[in-house]
Amino acid sequence: MNKTFLYFIICITLYSCKPSCEDDPNLSSDELSWLTYSNGQMVIFKNDTGAIDTVYAKISFELHCPLTDDNGCNHCYQSGESSLTNFKDLPNAIFLIGINHYNKWFPSNMNSVHFGNSANLFSHDIPQNNVTINNKTYNNVYNFGGTYYSKANGIISFTTGSVHWYRVL
Repeated sequence: MNKTFLYFIICITLYSCKPSCEDDPNLSSDELSWLTYSNGQMVIFKNDTGAIDTVYAKISFELHCPLTDDNGCNHCYQSGESSLTNFKDLPNAIFLIGINHYNKWFPSNMNSVHFGNSANLFSHDIPQNNVTINNKTYNNVYNFGGTYYSKANGIISFTTGSVHWYRVL
């Protein structure tokens, strides 16, 4: 009788369990590849008049859990951000790349790049090869409204007004 009672309890316990929550919130290696810089990394630019500007990268991550399904499962996505700010010669400039993890619960997260007051979505952009900037050739370069960027090098160059800036370190 004890075995039957134990078997009955095990069956009820297994039957009454809620479905397991499945989620995939973490940024993928491809999504992380957009965050070129390391936190605190020094990045130096020189313009075509010879002025030099030094900035430091800031990287941050957040986990967002805005959705709970009918089973009580929380669904989350991770976001990451890489920014360059405090340009000496461009006090209001900010270069920001924001990435979000796409998964079945959040299929419409949009990745974007911001420089100054302009913003571009880059999820579907196609990089260009053999782009020559300041006498150096680069591959897999994205042109975001005059700001040239690659996953391998970060910002390669940008233009403010009529002044062209090039990354030197």
